[in-house]
Amino acid sequence: MPDKPTSDSQSTPSGDNGQGNRSSVRIKKPRRRWRRRLLGVVILLVILVWLIPYMVSTKPGQRLAVKLVNSAIDETVSLDDLSLNWLGPISAAGLEVLDSDGRTIVKVAEFNYESGGLLQLINAPKRLGRAEIKGVHAYVYLDETDDKPEHRRRKRKRIDSPDKKFGLPIGDLAIISSSLTLIGVDGQSFEISEIQCEMNLESPDRLTGQGSARFGDVGQLTAQMDLTGVSPGGDADEIAGTF
Repeated sequence: MPDKPTSDSQSTPSGDNGQGNRSSVRIKKPRRRWRRRLLGVVILLVILVWLIPYMVSTKPGQRLAVKLVNSAIDETVSLDDLSLNWLGPISAAGLEVLDSDGRTIVKVAEFNYESGGLLQLINAPKRLGRAEIKGVHAYVYLDETDDKPEHRRRKRKRIDSPDKKFGLPIGDLAIISSSLTLIGVDGQSFEISEIQCEMNLESPDRLTGQGSARFGDVGQLTAQMDLTGVSPGGDADEIAGTF
């Protein structure tokens, strides 16, 4: 009576196939894990970038941002509140800038930008949309520091740069309830108050607007402007127009 085939001889091919399948699975698993890890890292980076404006808008984020700015400039900046958004409005309040002598250069009570958020500013920086500034109080000190050698060198560098371009982003800018104060060496001051101004750079070549201000005890002055030659690629000395 002939011997029956052993189970080992019958299972050998299937065993080989099983080993082959297992080996192929071992090759695919690391690839799948690598892709999943890469996708996870990309998603994490996107989330972190998306959260940056909101983290900066927190009080700790604001303090860190102000600290970084102050470390990069000679002036001192302080800020009461900041709200940044990728798509929504941007606002700031209580901005103050001090010069190296601790004197106030400018104060801004409130700044509002509601034309697209940070994405608008990044994708189309030359198309501002509309911005509104309330309570801007600027101070100009007419003292002997303008005659110091370091100040003369800075002025000379600015004047001797004919290739420097002057340009403004297209959009509307409103300045409301603001002032400009000129302070002399003797401490006497002259204030231009009640400044109201609406400016519109309606094209890369034309800036129009109107405004009013009170010059001390002299009285109220109202003016309109129509300037040409203010394109982003134009020179400052080519600006002309009427008031």
